[in-house]
Amino acid sequence: MIRIRDERLYREEYDTFEEFCKATLGKSKTYINNVIQGYELIQALIAQGETVLPDSERLALVGWNMWMNGMLKKRIGQVILGGTNDLLATF
Repeated sequence: MIRIRDERLYREEYDTFEEFCKATLGKSKTYINNVIQGYELIQALIAQGETVLPDSERLALVGWNMWMNGMLKKRIGQVILGGTNDLLATF
């Protein structure tokens, strides 16, 4: 998905990424971008050596937003361990 979006590989059949997402995946562009962000967060956690990862899309998205806003830094894996309530209670 990242490659399709970033390299605009959808352009042969669709004018926009939004059109591609709706027609081929049945999802909005926003939803697909959120899934991509969750994937990128999990890849970053793995690169940091984390072994416990977010277990839902919601946790991955909340974690991504906090990470991008500089709220998590290296503690990110420790914070997203116990579920949404633990994550939100930490901040």
